[in-house]
Amino acid sequence: MDQTAMPSALPSGNDPNLLPQVQGWNWGAFFLGWIWAFAHRLPVWGIIGLVAQFVPLGGLAVAIYLGVKGGELAWRNRPFQSLQQFRDTERVWAWWGVGVLLFWMVMIGIILIAILIPVLMSLSAG
Repeated sequence: MDQTAMPSALPSGNDPNLLPQVQGWNWGAFFLGWIWAFAHRLPVWGIIGLVAQFVPLGGLAVAIYLGVKGGELAWRNRPFQSLQQFRDTERVWAWWGVGVLLFWMVMIGIILIAILIPVLMSLSAG
């Protein structure tokens, strides 16, 4: 078999020769797992990611997998006009993922403060 043959076409229509350039950690896929998967034409991974949220450590396992393989999965399944459009799109997903993470960290902090203030006040009064 000829090793220099062109790789087979991808479902997305993207250039399969660019796969090595899109591989690597994908923060958007890691932080926004199942939402990212549905948006990138990966409905099976979207369902798996959504269901995994209800399984102890399942969500983390799916997030890590999507973080590792996200670039490749996106390039294989979602059409992009160019490699630059792919990079720009994934950068936006990464920033949204960081934003969602920060939002939830702030919300958890507010909830903890709301719980701790009355507890500390009752300890100091008593």
